[in-house]
Amino acid sequence: TNKGTYSADKLVLTTGPWLTDLLAAELHQPFGVYRQVIYWFEAEDLEPFRLDKFPFVIWIGDVIEDFYTLFPTPDFGTPAVKMLTEEYLDATHPDEVDRTVQPHEIERMVDYFIANKVEGITHRCVDAGVCLYTVTPDEHFVIDWQPGSQRVLVASPCSGHGFKHSAAIGEALAEMASGGSSTIDMSAFRFERIGL
Repeated sequence: TNKGTYSADKLVLTTGPWLTDLLAAELHQPFGVYRQVIYWFEAEDLEPFRLDKFPFVIWIGDVIEDFYTLFPTPDFGTPAVKMLTEEYLDATHPDEVDRTVQPHEIERMVDYFIANKVEGITHRCVDAGVCLYTVTPDEHFVIDWQPGSQRVLVASPCSGHGFKHSAAIGEALAEMASGGSSTIDMSAFRFERIGL
């Protein structure tokens, strides 16, 4: 690093969208980095959307463009309703991603999702931001030893859903790095499932 040189017996790579910058070239293919937009819209009345009154909603249509998530509103943070879609049209590199949410993206969210599917939310976007998903072709993540090495442990969460597993992922990584295996079954997240 720019702070010094470090030496260790094992390395855990948890670099999110920069993962392929550190992996061998033959391991790049299954990982795609995709720009996602998160929106916060004003509610006519925020009370029905509160955490204790409103469920976490995932709308899944017939095509990926007809997918969105609607979150209950906690008593902290932006006083608005949080929504997001997932789009996997163009892979990007984290150093080159456009972090500006464009007006047409907000308009699409209003026209396609809010106006047709959700009542009680105004068309006024009070905040929006960009995040990145690192995904594999099956939209899951990899947690495994680098093929051919028991010294480099790769963790590629989150593919948009790793946060829900974060406590178990942290425990599994600690066990694997210190003992070689985990008491948590990690077989679903191995490189071999995506052909590596």
